Amino acid sequence: MRTRNLLVIGCLAVSVMFAAIPSGVDARPVDDDGSRFSLAAPSVGTVGIGGTGFRRVADVVRQAAAGRVSPARALDPSLVALADDSSAFVDSDGRLLYVEEFDVARADDSGVPAPESAPEGAPEVAQGVYLPPGNTFFLNSRPGSTKTIFLDFDGSTVAGTAWNAQTGVASVTVAPYDYDGLAGRSATDELYIRAIWQAVVEDFAAFDVNVTTQQPSDAALYRSSAGDATYGSIAVITPDRWMPSVCGSGCGGVAYVGIFGQYFNAFGTTTPADRYYAPAWVFAGSLTSFTSVADTVSHEVGHNLDLDHDGLSGTGGCPSAEYFTGNGSGLGSWAPIMGFPLGRQYTQWSRGEYTCASNTSDDDVAIIGSKTGFVPDESNSLGNAVAIPTNETVTAEQIIGFAGDIDYFSIGVTTGYLRVNITRTTNATSLLPRLAILNGAGGELTSGFLTNNSSGFLEVSGLVPGTYYVSVTGAGFATPQTGFSNYASLGYYNVAAQTLTTPNPPTSLSIIASASQVLTASWSASSSLSSLAPITYAVSLCSAATSVCGSPVDTGSTSIPLFAPTQTGSYFVNVNARHMPGRVSADASSGSAVVLTSPIAPSPVRLVYDSAADTVTVVWAGGQEFSPVSVTGRTLTVVNRSGGATVFTQSALGAGGSLTFSTASVPDDVWLDASFVSQTAFGTPWNSSPPGPIGSVFLGRLAAPQASGTTVPGRPGAPQTPGTTVPGRTPAPQV
Repeated sequence: MRTRNLLVIGCLAVSVMFAAIPSGVDARPVDDDGSRFSLAAPSVGTVGIGGTGFRRVADVVRQAAAGRVSPARALDPSLVALADDSSAFVDSDGRLLYVEEFDVARADDSGVPAPESAPEGAPEVAQGVYLPPGNTFFLNSRPGSTKTIFLDFDGSTVAGTAWNAQTGVASVTVAPYDYDGLAGRSATDELYIRAIWQAVVEDFAAFDVNVTTQQPSDAALYRSSAGDATYGSIAVITPDRWMPSVCGSGCGGVAYVGIFGQYFNAFGTTTPADRYYAPAWVFAGSLTSFTSVADTVSHEVGHNLDLDHDGLSGTGGCPSAEYFTGNGSGLGSWAPIMGFPLGRQYTQWSRGEYTCASNTSDDDVAIIGSKTGFVPDESNSLGNAVAIPTNETVTAEQIIGFAGDIDYFSIGVTTGYLRVNITRTTNATSLLPRLAILNGAGGELTSGFLTNNSSGFLEVSGLVPGTYYVSVTGAGFATPQTGFSNYASLGYYNVAAQTLTTPNPPTSLSIIASASQVLTASWSASSSLSSLAPITYAVSLCSAATSVCGSPVDTGSTSIPLFAPTQTGSYFVNVNARHMPGRVSADASSGSAVVLTSPIAPSPVRLVYDSAADTVTVVWAGGQEFSPVSVTGRTLTVVNRSGGATVFTQSALGAGGSLTFSTASVPDDVWLDASFVSQTAFGTPWNSSPPGPIGSVFLGRLAAPQASGTTVPGRPGAPQTPGTTVPGRTPAPQV
């Protein structure tokens, strides 16, 4: 926790960001200090409102009209224009601020990064260097800039500021930002801090300002003289809503307007305004999406930078609203940052291009740029295109910095194929990139838009060797009436170009027999410079005897099973690596392998029942094997057909022969079924043949052997050859 005296901690004034300013009213007079009219510059003899605390502008205007406060400036048109915005307030000195009367903690939760992984595509510095988690409080987007936006996540003590004077709280200490509600700073808390920082960096990508989580010096934040060009803004992100008289229970943030870099004494003090009225506050409760917090931070800092709300005008048949919530949902949805941007894919600065806009006088990009300066434009023509060496990536983040900005890259193509990848640095984005591949004269060959949240690519083939170009620019979506034009389609992106070299042949290729009539081929992945283009493999099974190969099978893996067309034989495989389209390596060939097949099980030839001896004799033949399969034995199994119980089994038998077994314990009047399975030395199941054809015999034996010529009433005899009888036995069922 840090202690800062004479320092106001900042949070986003979300409600104020959407102030409705009726058209036709000049809402942007300028004080003699060069700032936009701010109600409280002593240099023009401002008369205070009187008392203490914050009051709604609507109430002040109404009271001034009734003669209850000095009307010297309270009835200025620029103040009257804000009377319909319930989030617009003035303090007792007449200074304008906004109080966002919504709860950030209850805002849209889309876009929350998974706690176990870094937010997708997050660049922790403008150059794209990924910092480890331990550097969460040392993140800087543009460390060399003279302008700073400090995101204070780790708690603060504030005293001697306008916030203290207006609330009557001499000193206030607020808790650190806390996403998960657990004691201390967790890894999840840090993950969300990094994601919030990155999203705010995206909003200010076009401007020469360093967005940082690292505690700056006072010299980096506050001007020491009118000639001091180094200064900034603070946004304090905390779960503590410590000013209930202003915020109530659902305030999302508060911020003074136009105090960025203001070096004049605050009303009635000897403290410069940039210090006295800082910072902006963002009240981010627990379990809050990083996008909602980031949008609120940018919104509140926007107020510090002299921006008003983007709402709906309420004139000409239009609805009236303090905040414009934007258009669309999901991919392609849009909202202005100074409106209510939470839950939209694209959040951008605005100049009121959408239908029914209440604020058409604020050119947000121009206003911010006048305070911070812009990032220098580079690679803005074919003549100064940034060269991308063959099969390498442009590693530093590129920036679209203004409407109509086009960045160019050059690539030498020798293989006839070019693929260009484009990646956005955050899911909380302001930039809709339009990517195009150009010929050597600058004519477009193909183009497309990156409309999802992460990355995409273009590719062309059949190119004549030579130099080609890539262009990237910010685009709008749908029609300008939605507000989503290319005006503020600004932000970071990265490109990578890929020409296709011929991949190297696979190595370490082998083939083994792995199942019945199945051979498995395996190899090491092919090496190639074309890392962005997918490599697939074409695998052909070939006869070792004839060298005739089957049709190739395509696969993206480095191992594949192949089915042998015959039960015997020796085979090898050919494998080549290929890029799509058309770049194919030479074949790699394996050694040969002999297919493994299941042996043929013997078949029962006949089963003979001897009623006198209570035995069954099984005769079988026909068992076969195929080289190199060696049959280790055959197993005879005899079961009782009625219940399926095994009556007899024996293994290690030959391919043909006979075997007699006793049936004394087997019930009378049943059928016995016999079958064979052959086994090999390679294991199961593919090396065991299925049971041979089943043979059967019926047991119609007597309870005990009978003397010749006797009969046993009611007992059937054994199956007989048609037309024959057995003396002493009733005729058996006939075949």
